[in-house]
Amino acid sequence: LALRRPVEAGLRFEARPKEREFALEMTEKLLESPEGRRILEETIEEYKRRSQRIIIRSKSWPGTRLAAHGAVEQILGASSGESLFPLGEYRFNRAYLKMGNRDSALESAAMTMGHELRHLWLHAYISRVMPEYAGVLQLDLANEQSARLKGYLVAWEINRGRPSQGTLEAQQLLENPSAYWERIKIIDPSYALKLDSHEMRNPLSAYRSRLQALKRVLSAAALASRA
Repeated sequence: LALRRPVEAGLRFEARPKEREFALEMTEKLLESPEGRRILEETIEEYKRRSQRIIIRSKSWPGTRLAAHGAVEQILGASSGESLFPLGEYRFNRAYLKMGNRDSALESAAMTMGHELRHLWLHAYISRVMPEYAGVLQLDLANEQSARLKGYLVAWEINRGRPSQGTLEAQQLLENPSAYWERIKIIDPSYALKLDSHEMRNPLSAYRSRLQALKRVLSAAALASRA
């Protein structure tokens, strides 16, 4: 695959041959989305200011498993991908290569890539224009909200009519936004630290409420495992 310049010049793929091939196809899939192209080009431009190229690697996460939700195969038990700032690095889960449907895997991986590149762009941009805020960006729920919305938009634009992980999650968000974002706050230890603008007015109270919510979830899980 030959990526289109200037995009190609702003990326560095560091992976074994099969994973590099998947990474190239994933990036091409992202470019099929107008929003995905904007995300990628904006991120590349922002890191050029730092004299960096975006690094794309694969990674194996302990606990990763593949599971089907109807016709949709999903990665569970671990992250689908991650972004590392200030390295300018996006890592995707190698489990994508084990999915039964290559097209579906590429759609999901491209959505994740759009999501994680948005994180990379936001961290670099805020560090440049508002450095006094950069230290707390990781605790701001708006950071995750921005990345998820961008990723879901990519998922809708590249979808070919069949359900995907991105379209399913986007539907959940549309059906009940408040419940969706409350659930996001307790699905991962790092997310449990994130605060929305209202919670930032009284972080201690917010974290106490979050702790109680986490205890309820753990209690329900323990009861279910004994049933």
